[in-house]
Amino acid sequence: MPKRKASNQIVDIDALDEEEGGLQSALSAIAEFVKIEGGPEAATKGKGKRKATKKKVKAAGSGTGYGNAMTATQRKKHDAQVKRAEADEMTKDGRVKLLLTRLSQTLVDGDGEEVTSDDAADVVNLVNKYLRNDSLVDVGRRKELYGAVFTLLEQLSRDVFTSVKFFKDGTTVNLLANLGAQAKVFKTINAKNLDCLGGGHGEEVGEGIDVLGEDADKIRAETDDVVNALAVALHIESTLAAMNEAVDHARKVGLLIGNEEVKRKKALPPQFKAIELVSMIESKFTSHRFWPARTTIVGSKQKRLLRISNELSTLTTSLPPGIFVRVDTERVDVMKALIIGPKGTPYAEGCFIFDIVLPPNYPVEPPKVLITTTNQNRCRFNPNLYADGKVCLSLLGTWSGEPWNPASSTLLQVLISIHSLIMIDDPFYNEPGYKVGMHPKESKQYNAQVRAATLSYAIKGALSSPDPVFRDAITHHFSTSADLIKSQIQSWTRRAEEGREPSKAKTAIAGYINLVAGGGIISKMEEVKKVGQDCVRLLDDLLASAGAGGGGGGIEVIDINQEPSTTKTKTTTTTTGGGIEVIDVNPKPSTTKTTTTTKTTKTNRDIICLDDDDDDDECTVYEPTTKSGEKGSSSEDAIEL
Repeated sequence: MPKRKASNQIVDIDALDEEEGGLQSALSAIAEFVKIEGGPEAATKGKGKRKATKKKVKAAGSGTGYGNAMTATQRKKHDAQVKRAEADEMTKDGRVKLLLTRLSQTLVDGDGEEVTSDDAADVVNLVNKYLRNDSLVDVGRRKELYGAVFTLLEQLSRDVFTSVKFFKDGTTVNLLANLGAQAKVFKTINAKNLDCLGGGHGEEVGEGIDVLGEDADKIRAETDDVVNALAVALHIESTLAAMNEAVDHARKVGLLIGNEEVKRKKALPPQFKAIELVSMIESKFTSHRFWPARTTIVGSKQKRLLRISNELSTLTTSLPPGIFVRVDTERVDVMKALIIGPKGTPYAEGCFIFDIVLPPNYPVEPPKVLITTTNQNRCRFNPNLYADGKVCLSLLGTWSGEPWNPASSTLLQVLISIHSLIMIDDPFYNEPGYKVGMHPKESKQYNAQVRAATLSYAIKGALSSPDPVFRDAITHHFSTSADLIKSQIQSWTRRAEEGREPSKAKTAIAGYINLVAGGGIISKMEEVKKVGQDCVRLLDDLLASAGAGGGGGGIEVIDINQEPSTTKTKTTTTTTGGGIEVIDVNPKPSTTKTTTTTKTTKTNRDIICLDDDDDDDECTVYEPTTKSGEKGSSSEDAIEL
């Protein structure tokens, strides 16, 4: 049994390097380590995936950002704490690597010792703790430790009876699949950008990097981060393939039953997806307020690419329910977001579209974000969401408060801030100078105005003319929430004229007069009732045509190491599955190439041929947007960064 050092509770694992240390010795050391470290709930460098829970927020301060600003003294203290934590982490990583490496070796030796359920639970707890890391770049920086983790999982997958003991609840497989989804996105993003890292034309990776006025060592470190992340991505794929094979074998022989969580997630539309977004924009099937976006990169291309790759790969598993992101397969700095209004707020169940671009000097400068669900720039949904699309948020540099921090602020924080700190129960109090409890009648009327606007533009508008970029998510949302939305419409109709009284606030646009604080639209019971009836009819039509399917967004647990087919066929169909979907921007050549387009009863669809690296054109069906104004301005009205 390994010894415990009483003074600082460090496990003495030196004995594990000796040949006579057997399986039980390795398992006992892991059990002791897990006991001391606190089990699977222990955090991993603060990078562990946070549980996506939304607290009810009555009101946030005007222009609320994300977090609180630090003083210079607090920042210095914080930085010192981070350095100490990193040093402690390196020491701990070394110990865990030795523990897992020794266990892998004893399994290879196969001395016939039995592994009990308790022993397996301790190992699973330790491994799962590290698989919860949601940063592929951090995994790459700690590749020695994670190499030991993945090697152990591969070894456990070699025997079907052993794999059942360790993988029976599906948690480990699902956690690794989440990392696999991140790895796939990271590889896709970097596949066409390896030239800037070298290795694209026969030279060693990292050769020929231009310093561009920056410190060469710093650039080399950035390059190493990309290379290490790509290396662990490959290891993740091979490990996941081995685990999937073991689990499938166990199911075939009756040792495991189907994983209901996997089945549920496969039925959900993907929250994150890489698509041919730029082609859709240029072909007028959707719009983007920032297109055409500048391509001249300011500063280090390597650093920018690494940061974007890491953030987008993290989004594959970290987006809270109700937030969806679509990014272009090549211009990964161009994207759109869909935020479904939180329950219990005047935005509930509405579909709000945002155009996003990452500026040329990102992350030095924050993302550019505009809301496009504005009824052709007429409707202001919040003191922080302007009719012209402006999003007031300190993280974006558009309001006072906690500013964007290039080292730690992320696009995910921006999206969560909009969802949880702007779309709140009483948005009236986001107005500067208004404290919670002031002007209660005006606040009620403001909510009624916003509810009326949500019903007209974010529910009816999305039902009648869904943005093609988010058609799967929007259709799925309304199909599964139809009964809830119908009940909500009845409640909103009864409350349509809450707090209503003449106001001095006016605008010059017809239909937008006498609005409290200029928010939403006039809320009259008869008009809200009529719009509500239209929404109910559209919901019934949707249910009748598509059926009420399940789910809302998630991660597809898939085998990402399938053998490529010798026949390359691209078929366009309506997406009913779920999970992380990334379009391969570098399809491998095949011996036979065909293109199939499913028949559809709609007559307003066109076929757009997207040119790729192959000599032929692959055709994809898109449906044009209508000119309802809900998709924002056209590319001719692109906003200069």
